[in-house]
Amino acid sequence: MYGHPGVRYLRRLVELGSVKGKVTVADLHIGTYRHAFLLSDVLPEATIQTVDCWNVESESPEEAVQDVRDLEMPPTSNPRIVAYKADHFTLPLPDASCDAVCFGSGRTRFPRAVREKNCSAKRTAS
Repeated sequence: MYGHPGVRYLRRLVELGSVKGKVTVADLHIGTYRHAFLLSDVLPEATIQTVDCWNVESESPEEAVQDVRDLEMPPTSNPRIVAYKADHFTLPLPDASCDAVCFGSGRTRFPRAVREKNCSAKRTAS
């Protein structure tokens, strides 16, 4: 979501999660930095670590996702937004380094093997 609907949506999410103040938020996505900008507006004291999780050698299997990736460049103008790229779907953030996570793209955009690996890791860790 963009604009006012996106701001309302994220305000409600951070309210429900009691996220406020000088927190660090991980914004996970596949090439769409829109939530990083919205989060920086909604949480004016927060640091946003925005991670593009798609950096494999091929283009996105969905044309619409590839179009967005071609149009949205990593943010560089806001010092509270730090952009990263995942390494084959492995996050470059240390464990317990964030207070909250915003997962801006559906997990279905991740390759099946990655989804299955992450789901089995959760079951094993439980």
